[in-house]
Amino acid sequence: MRHTRIDMLRKQLGIPALVPNGAQMTLISNVNVPTAHASRYLQQLCKHWSHNLAVEFNETKGTVTFPRSRARSPAMSTDSPFARRRCLSTGKTRSARAVDTSSDPKDLQEHLQMDHKVKAVLEAYHARMREEDKARHEAHATPRASDWRDKALLAVGPDTGQLINILARSFNAPTILELGTSYGYSGIWLAEAARATRGRVITMELQDYKSAYAREMAIKAGLGDYIDFKVGDAVRMIAELPIGVDFVLVDLWKDLYVPCLEAFYPKLNPGAIIVADNMLRPANEEVKRYGKAARAQPGITSVLLPVGSGIEVSRLEPS
Repeated sequence: MRHTRIDMLRKQLGIPALVPNGAQMTLISNVNVPTAHASRYLQQLCKHWSHNLAVEFNETKGTVTFPRSRARSPAMSTDSPFARRRCLSTGKTRSARAVDTSSDPKDLQEHLQMDHKVKAVLEAYHARMREEDKARHEAHATPRASDWRDKALLAVGPDTGQLINILARSFNAPTILELGTSYGYSGIWLAEAARATRGRVITMELQDYKSAYAREMAIKAGLGDYIDFKVGDAVRMIAELPIGVDFVLVDLWKDLYVPCLEAFYPKLNPGAIIVADNMLRPANEEVKRYGKAARAQPGITSVLLPVGSGIEVSRLEPS
């Protein structure tokens, strides 16, 4: 079964479905939200992706009311081919169609209308992922090499990649911070969003050979000018950043999740979004501590979503 990205999030939050209207999507006028937590998070999604919707929330009754009007991301013009394919249209004045979120990487690339260089680089990463998955399955009966983790991509995957691209695209000229460059897969999704929104990515990695590989792939994708590669201790480098971060992807060693959160939290702009990966797999004590720490920060609303290996999506309230 294929769903739009917002519909997928709706299902994960337990919110009733959007009603399809031919090639368009019509938002039903009232939905029941099972919890106040889900209601608050849906409100934040609407603020980011549907700025021109006057959405009314009643947490006491657990309801969300949508007017029947256009919904689009403010980060993109509805006159562009990209927006015509990406936005949800609730009126008959737009010919937009809902976006498919099949986990097939080629489908994801097609929907995003990425240029051929980005497509080629993503497909190279996906081919490597398939090879690594096959090797892992074949090696179950034999011990792994001691350095297998350093050689493996261990990437966020296409579903999480597309989601962080969508979220980063909701900002205008954002400063995007990636903690854990690794071999550069998620950085391609973030840099593509930075190019589309006149933003910039700052990516941090402990290992210089991984950062060098990621830089090479970004250049091949035509995105090298939109990423600053930094090598070293993430907590120290975060401390050196100026205030003004709009989006953060946390995907480094899990024992660094909480120290990095404490370092970058004071740097966040109001309305900033944080996405932390591997919250369900491996779901160790370090990521559990991160989830509790993120929710304890003043002004943070956070939700755990079963996308990819599990992501904690958090947002700092606007001032």
